Amino acid sequence: MLLDKLLVGCEAKGVRAVICFTKADLAGDKDRRILEVYSKTPYPVVTMAPDDDGALAELQGYMKDHTTFLAGPSGVGKSTLTNRLCRGKGMETGDLSEKLGRGKHTTRHVELLALEEGGYLLDTPGFSSLQLEDGIEADFLESLFPEFTLGQCRFNSCTHRAEPDCAVKAQLEAGTIAPSRYDHYVELYDELKRKEAIW
Repeated sequence: MLLDKLLVGCEAKGVRAVICFTKADLAGDKDRRILEVYSKTPYPVVTMAPDDDGALAELQGYMKDHTTFLAGPSGVGKSTLTNRLCRGKGMETGDLSEKLGRGKHTTRHVELLALEEGGYLLDTPGFSSLQLEDGIEADFLESLFPEFTLGQCRFNSCTHRAEPDCAVKAQLEAGTIAPSRYDHYVELYDELKRKEAIW
């Protein structure tokens, strides 16, 4: 859900997202299932193990001449990745703290770093929760899931939940939309509708 909220926020702001799975050498079955979910989206997906120069070059290709920020939970390897992208310019790294459940050298500030290939990189603090920003409307949410086929449902006002002849539900049944992405859409839709009712 954290990643899907972040992707929705990027879509709402017109920010191009690239999904990077770090520490691929430690991946288990659950991680591979998550990777499969995002392979069904239009987002580029990069999987990276330590010292994987090919994956690093692929990521650098997306970042060249752009201002890029790394976002994700604490301890997933953002600072380690920053060091590789910026040729070791001093972001401190370490293992997760058992007591705190976050990186021992957690980034607590935002730093703008120049990339040798052109462009800039923002290394940002990790986070464990994320709220959708105000201004995202429930009835607009469908457009922030780019793999959803829109405009082909029987009803123009289709919410892609219980309506008959829904193109998005047909995609779900055909397996072209991952069930977790659809479930997160429904959960976020309900959350936004509740907020709108309060307003």
